[in-house]
Amino acid sequence: APTGEILQPTPRQARAKRTFVYVGLYTDAALEAQGGKKAMKLVARATTTWLAAAFKAQRIKHKIKFKGIKRVKGSDPRDLSVALNRVTDQTDGEYDEAGSIRDKKKADFVGLYTVGDGTGFGSCGLGWRPFAYSASNDRFAYHAVREDCNVVGGGKTGAHEWLHNMGGCHPNAAGDSCFNGPNPTGSAHGFIVTGVLSVGVAHTTLGTGAICSRCADLLTVSGRKKFKGDKVKDKVSDIAKLINNGADIYFRYR
Repeated sequence: APTGEILQPTPRQARAKRTFVYVGLYTDAALEAQGGKKAMKLVARATTTWLAAAFKAQRIKHKIKFKGIKRVKGSDPRDLSVALNRVTDQTDGEYDEAGSIRDKKKADFVGLYTVGDGTGFGSCGLGWRPFAYSASNDRFAYHAVREDCNVVGGGKTGAHEWLHNMGGCHPNAAGDSCFNGPNPTGSAHGFIVTGVLSVGVAHTTLGTGAICSRCADLLTVSGRKKFKGDKVKDKVSDIAKLINNGADIYFRYR
């Protein structure tokens, strides 16, 4: 994940309501798997629908605006790491129009939807998580998501990766580079054990691990209020606070 100069929002800026624009990109293979543009659009929109509902429930004052989907030219590597690096690097001959699409749509965050294996199981998404925040980190506000996983999870996979772009972390602090750092990184793990599933535990949208093989147990986005699951009481799992603190910097991306 990238590093950069840390910018602190001023008190006045921090109070401003912001709208984060999101656009979905897709490969030909992902489109074929979904059976057409209408279905593909629903896949990407599910990410914004899930996260927008969480914002509202957690009283996050900022908004999300979905600006549609666009095809990117290039083969589908069927590898999330390769796909994410391709869409981030717009000089390698693969998905190079991603930047111009993002500029035209004035998108703050971009999701690339790639083809899955049709099961919704396994490694479902990958996104950059900056260690520090500045407007220059706008090129790292990308994530890659398998289309089948986002269908199975109802948009939770895309939301998970998008929250990484905003600085959210996995619950396993070891090896995840989470730390009690400067605003707005913090240590927002977004994790809770609810005990409502047959396996005994459930995760929030930023939970991860073997229990989340198809991300069907990602019940909530953490914050002070309940949203599609149990209320999160752990202060380090307050994704709502993370987003509110970082909003002005995300807004500078476009």
